[in-house]
Amino acid sequence: SQKQGIAVHALPVTRLQNYISSLLASFTLMGLPVIANGIILFIMSFAGYGKLICPASVILWIFVFLSILFIMFSVSAFSAVLTGNAAANIVINAFIHALAPIIALTIWLVCDIFLYGFVMSDNFIAESLIEYTPIINIFMKVANNLGDYKFFVCPEIWFYLIGAIVVYILAFVLYKNRKIESCTEIAAFEIFKPILKYSISTAAAIVTFA
Repeated sequence: SQKQGIAVHALPVTRLQNYISSLLASFTLMGLPVIANGIILFIMSFAGYGKLICPASVILWIFVFLSILFIMFSVSAFSAVLTGNAAANIVINAFIHALAPIIALTIWLVCDIFLYGFVMSDNFIAESLIEYTPIINIFMKVANNLGDYKFFVCPEIWFYLIGAIVVYILAFVLYKNRKIESCTEIAAFEIFKPILKYSISTAAAIVTFA
């Protein structure tokens, strides 16, 4: 609510301190269960379950899940700054995560409906958009390199992580310039209102085609 927003920002801390503390708290809540589970698996691998649980796979599993959480939460932090409405935050967050597959689906639907004789090939651009969606790409790398340390040198993984850091920085820049009065607004910035309007229109058009 607006009162809660005013109360939080009335505390003797800067917006940077508030932003970093919120991120650290979120990372702790998300990461501790993964790390704890990893420790349990490590103990099990050296306590008679070595044939079933490989320590290398445990390390890879921890890294993959922490990477996915770090990447996905960057979008959550960014969408939370764009809107002051909790329901809108969920919708915007889901929309940004699914943006590449949505674009791919749109290209495929338009070509399939309006392009006579269209046949999807293996190098169709829509396939690439889906393949290089961060979460899908990471899971594909895991499936192909499970237990192999070559996963750690895959350039796409580090590109996604660096991209997530950039998104966190952009989210802070927006948060620093966001007005407290916009805590309950669906669009926290005036420039975001037409983007939100046309995004909803596009999504409705895609659903109509489907």
